Amino acid sequence: MATMLFVIMTSCVTYCIALQPQIITYPHHRSDHFIRTRRQLEASDSSGVIRNSNEKNVDLTSEADLVFPIISSVHELWERKEISSADLVGAFIIIVCAFRRPKAWLSGKLSQPVLNSEDFKLCPESMRLSAVPSLLEVAGGLAYLSKKLGGVEDISIHRVFNECAFSGIKKNTDEYINRCMSFWFAGKRPFVLLFRIPSPMEVLRQQAAGERVVTLFMTREQLGRRHEAALVYMEGDQRHSKDPLEFLLHDLKHMENFVDPSTHYEQVGFFRCLLKLGVRGTSRSSLKAFFRDECGLDIRFWNELEYVISKI
Repeated sequence: MATMLFVIMTSCVTYCIALQPQIITYPHHRSDHFIRTRRQLEASDSSGVIRNSNEKNVDLTSEADLVFPIISSVHELWERKEISSADLVGAFIIIVCAFRRPKAWLSGKLSQPVLNSEDFKLCPESMRLSAVPSLLEVAGGLAYLSKKLGGVEDISIHRVFNECAFSGIKKNTDEYINRCMSFWFAGKRPFVLLFRIPSPMEVLRQQAAGERVVTLFMTREQLGRRHEAALVYMEGDQRHSKDPLEFLLHDLKHMENFVDPSTHYEQVGFFRCLLKLGVRGTSRSSLKAFFRDECGLDIRFWNELEYVISKI
């Protein structure tokens, strides 16, 4: 299979089509719940119910009961087009991290901001934490955030990601979360926001268009469980699972790989060429049919390839 994939990828990359990165932009209540759930969380954290955002023993059912009403409030603002998609995703990351590590979810300021002050000023205005009742309280309060940001009084979600270092997320050592989110606010990360897991072919079409998905789970049921996927390219019944925060952060990491200037155009060209394999001629209507009928490959190969082309 590895040899076949190498041949396919080499052939497609030969005909890569250059593409300039596309920019996508998207167009107060329950305060008692914010305060009450934060107090509940601070109590549960000491007993190990909700802990480090990377630990597998997070009680997601209990967390969902606490987080869902707050996330829903922010989502309502997004539905009314009062905040951007980056604000919604950023708020989700902040709320979950703050719930899991009360007043310890930030370790301080980054060594340097993702965007300098001049570039930051050119970005569209981001939602202030104080705009959502008690969101500031959930995040630790003004005193906590001002200490981390060096005395800033009116704090926006973008500013948190542009200047603050997150704690408890081990794979963020290269600060990809800060970089991805801050550049998204600046209009330089072509995300397609979905509230579900897309099919591999949906991801392929997005990537062929120079875009990539970020999945934000919003329902209580989705927030209360881990989401599993079979690793079909590996021998045996290998599976991996991610909680809603891990799933979203994984999408951010994929985006950073996708927009890497050293490979971005080649990736887009490869995905476009794969799509063309499924539409040439009159007897073939899908990429799956091409590999099955013309290449004579079995369904297992297609399942493996379908997984790989959505993850590159």
